[in-house]
Amino acid sequence: ALPYVDSALAATSLVAQWMMTRKLLEHWLVWIAVDLAYVPVFASRQLYVTAVLYAVFLALAIGILIGVGFGDNVLTSTQRDLEASLTGDLEAAARR
Repeated sequence: ALPYVDSALAATSLVAQWMMTRKLLEHWLVWIAVDLAYVPVFASRQLYVTAVLYAVFLALAIGILIGVGFGDNVLTSTQRDLEASLTGDLEAAARR
């Protein structure tokens, strides 16, 4: 068993989850690092199905990171979505 590695990866996963709730795009980099570490850990324990699952998570994270990127257009579209949501909420509250 690898208790220190497993606990470090679990703690890092919690950090990535926290980053995700704060809408920090860099959380994808943390997820990629965690998934890269988890795949061999699970494979070494002969948990091959779980290792394949985390390899899929890794592929998804890399694909999303490539698709999303860190450009201004992503932040601008997110900001527009937020502003549209807030405007709609304010208009709905004004009608009440």
